[in-house]
Amino acid sequence: MRNTQAARDLQQRTAAKMLSERAEEDREAAARQAKAAAERRREKDKTLRLKAIADAEGESASRRAAARAERLAAKAAETAEAAARVRAAAASGTDANAAADAAGNDEGQGGWEDGGGRGGVH
Repeated sequence: MRNTQAARDLQQRTAAKMLSERAEEDREAAARQAKAAAERRREKDKTLRLKAIADAEGESASRRAAARAERLAAKAAETAEAAARVRAAAASGTDANAAADAAGNDEGQGGWEDGGGRGGVH
């Protein structure tokens, strides 16, 4: 049967079928590769989007922290100024009481010892 027309026909049909199957397998492999490449692109895009979101959130958190630090620094400066004013006023009041005591206020009126001045306990 090797050299007969039927054998040659069978061989040609088999070869054609094998070529057709190989072509189909190649198309399927190309489709799988295209699908895998598309999936990799989607994953890469998703990763880039998530990174951009994380970067934006990080920058926003940094700006909020910097603004909070500025507010706290301003509040600390205001508190320091208020404390300096209180110290200056206390020093001024102490100087006034000391001057009054030095001026001969011997009656016990207004001195810090008897509670008659600013610093006294009532």
